[in-house]
Amino acid sequence: MSAKVVAERVPGNDPIAIETVELVSLCAQDTGNSALWSELLRRITPKIKAFVRGTLRQNRGGSFGPSDAPLLSGGFQESDLFQNTIVRLVQNGCSVMRRFSGITEEEFMAYLAVITRSVVSDFLRRQRALKRPISHNQISLASLTESRTDVSNS
Repeated sequence: MSAKVVAERVPGNDPIAIETVELVSLCAQDTGNSALWSELLRRITPKIKAFVRGTLRQNRGGSFGPSDAPLLSGGFQESDLFQNTIVRLVQNGCSVMRRFSGITEEEFMAYLAVITRSVVSDFLRRQRALKRPISHNQISLASLTESRTDVSNS
């Protein structure tokens, strides 16, 4: 979408005056418009961070506070998960944003909550996989592979 068309859709050229759903649509169409993106980020940043904290709290089975930093091994912080959520929104030409079909801000915030929870859940699933203990079969297979390597190198 051209800058001229976007400017025509922005009341008084003021992104603050744009409804959130319209702002999402405009940002998805004009990824280079820093005024639109700044306003969208101003609106959604606190929500995404709250969704991240809530999802972590839910998955950890208790409260979550500043004393819990770093959250998990690898030093992932709330800001990393926030950034991963933003990346999910903008990757592939803002396809996630373009797929949104709701008409109210509440519907967009619900959609954003689902996306954020998905990002956090994906991260937690990867963390659990890294911490998963090695099974007896995996140790045996590793030993067998090492033995074959040692024999072939002799």
